[in-house]
Order: sequence, then structure tokens, then C-alpha cells
Amino acid sequence: MCADMPMMIHCSLVSICEDPNQIVSGPLCSPFSLYKDLCVSMSAKGPICAPYKSMCTPNTSKVEECATPTFALPPRKTLIADILLACSMPMEGCDQCTDDMHCPSPLATYSLVCLQMPAMDGCSDLQTICRANNISSWSLCGGGGDARALPQMRMYFHTDMLDYVLFQGWVPRTVLTYAFSVLGVFAMAFFHEGLRILKTYHEVSQKNAEDEATYLKGAAHNNGYSSINSARTTRMFSKWKFSTELFAASYRAVDLTLHFMIMLVTMTFNVGLFVAVIGGYAVCNFIFGRFARPINGVVEEESCH
Repeated sequence: MCADMPMMIHCSLVSICEDPNQIVSGPLCSPFSLYKDLCVSMSAKGPICAPYKSMCTPNTSKVEECATPTFALPPRKTLIADILLACSMPMEGCDQCTDDMHCPSPLATYSLVCLQMPAMDGCSDLQTICRANNISSWSLCGGGGDARALPQMRMYFHTDMLDYVLFQGWVPRTVLTYAFSVLGVFAMAFFHEGLRILKTYHEVSQKNAEDEATYLKGAAHNNGYSSINSARTTRMFSKWKFSTELFAASYRAVDLTLHFMIMLVTMTFNVGLFVAVIGGYAVCNFIFGRFARPINGVVEEESCH
């Protein structure tokens, strides 16, 4: 039936029931139930629905399966309009339904889009469908266990484990994988703070070496008399040196990469990951922070009499 009339809304339900990647339960995906849904949606017209019409005559039928509730769905055009409204902000799955003629499975697409951001405009009908048909356990409605659930975009702090962490494949679904994710984010923040401390330490060490060399040179030039003022130079910028500039450019590239990656992690609003970021920075600073806070010494003047 769906091969001849694929535009019927309940054909989308058939494709979901036949999809091995979907988790479904209950009698709503039984062959007779799907057959009944299709016939009811087309008012039992056509020869293909003649057996249903003869078996399931209202009030007189003794066929038990005829009492199976019909799967409640909004009209196809309503569902597609909801998808297009939700896809005003591009998300995964939006390319599967661009208009009425190019939307092979509107129900599956609608679920894929709205499970990512349930609060999006146009997504309220998904909750209505799930409640009306009592199918909250289906993966269509976000059920089916952590192995099937899709992470949602929540713009508020939450304690759920299920979130995309930087990459599509990095989705903690168990306590163990979430713990490793927290440790990974902690290590990332720790390493980032360590790089900053290392850069400061390198710059201070380099400056101290240059100041010492300049001081000694000035002292020798003044025949043994030296002062801090004699060690000063009028040059505002350091000389270009390949090794120094390569280090600075490499550090800047790594620093920006880590900075934006950590920023994206915090934007998940996941409390555990957020605490891991703060903890990584704090612990690294607690252990190695003193290297980024050099003691400002005073060079004593020497005089020869």
C-alpha cells in the first residue's frame, strides 16, 4: 500500500516500525495494526482495504484485533510545517525534509530534529504524539535507553550525563564513560593552564637572562661602575629571533585551540564538565602557579673606590 501511496502520513509510521535501528514496543507496530492505521487514514477506501472493512464493521465485529487503538498522528502537512519551523535553525536531520515533495519519512525526521531541542518552535506536537499513543519508551520519543537516546541542547545548567562533548562520537552514555569524560576535560584544562604558566616562566627566564647580560655589559663599559640605569636600553621591542617567534606562534595556536575547545565544553551547561574545567585550571595553578609569579628582585648597586 505504501509503495503505491508513500505520501500517506501513516506510511512514515510503517517505515519506523520496519527500521531495525528504532526501538518500538507494544501492539502498535503489529502488521494488522499498521494495516488498520493505513485504512483508517484513507477512510477504508479502495479494494486493498475491503478485508478490513468487512472484518471490522463498527459495533458488530468480533475480531479482537479490530479493537486495537489507531495510532494518532497529525496530518502530513502539519507535521512537515512543524519540521520546517523547527529547522529555522539548521540542525541534524533538517536536510531530510525540505518540502512536501521531498520528505520521505516526516515522522522520523520530526523526531530526529525535535529530540535535539524539544523546546524549539514547532516541536510541541512530538510530545502530543508520544502522550496520545503512550509510546514514551520508543526511541521515536527519546526512549529506548541511553544507547539510543539523542543528546538535547539545553541552555541551562543540568546534571544529566547525555551530552555531545566536542565531537559527534563523544557522547557519554554510562557512568564510566561520563567519568572518563570528566577526567578528560579536567586534563585538558590542566594542560591549558600549564601551557600558560610555562610561557610566562619562559618569558621571565629569557628576560632575566637578557637583563643580566645587559647589566654585565654596562658594568664593563663603565669601568666597573654600574647601576640599574646604566643597564637600561632605549629599544622598545626585542629583536626578531626565529626560535623565539616560532615558540610564540606555536604556543598561540595551541592556546587558542584549547581555549575555544574548553569554551565549547562549558557551553554544554553540563555541571560535571563545568566543574572539571574549573578544577583543572585551579589545581594546575595551585601546583605550578608560583612559576608564573616571579619575585621582583632589586639589583644592588656596586661601587669601586
